[in-house]
Amino acid sequence: MLGADISIETADFEDRGRSIVPWDDWTECEPPDYGSQDYWEAHFRHAPSGLATDCKALEFEWLCGDWQILLPLLMPHLPKDLRRILHPGCGMSVLPILLQREVPSMEILNLDSSASCIERMKKRHGDLQGLEWQVCDVTKLDLTETFDAVVEKGCLDALLCCSDQEAAKYVKGLATVLAPGAPCLIVSNSMARRRHLQEFFEVTTIPVDPEDQVFGPCVYICRRF
Repeated sequence: MLGADISIETADFEDRGRSIVPWDDWTECEPPDYGSQDYWEAHFRHAPSGLATDCKALEFEWLCGDWQILLPLLMPHLPKDLRRILHPGCGMSVLPILLQREVPSMEILNLDSSASCIERMKKRHGDLQGLEWQVCDVTKLDLTETFDAVVEKGCLDALLCCSDQEAAKYVKGLATVLAPGAPCLIVSNSMARRRHLQEFFEVTTIPVDPEDQVFGPCVYICRRF
């Protein structure tokens, strides 16, 4: 099933509002505030249902949307007896849908701070078994369960746009929900994230683009100490 075609219906969402869309004032000197929860709530509340290649669209994959490349990098590092995965900072990404297609028996808990995002994902994919969607500030993970793995795409990158402190709280939270040795797979736009992870994890880096050894995308294969 790896790399199977996927079609995502474009829903006719309401309430796009007249609020300022966060990319309207984007200049080279003032990029969007990717570290702000308000930024992402504004994006998911007001972004149109457009082409998946348009960063203004809800369905846009913010990082490494080439599934023919990414999925074969992720799947070998997930446990064979995988039962439950945590996917923090899920956004509107179809990554959990594709992962669940690869292993239909797995359950995936998808978290995002944007209530609008979670509402839309529930509306769009709520009928799919094994996928849950929950509003959560990922820097304050207070989950009581332990997961077999964590998979995230771009969440750490976004938090680092806020501060190292917020990113550190997030990474510590990830460590608390994983059993020793359990994998945490982080897809990032930079090869310089190791220092943010190595307090809690044994870290291996796999470049998605081997020709770019500074900026990604790349995959961090992290094992809980």
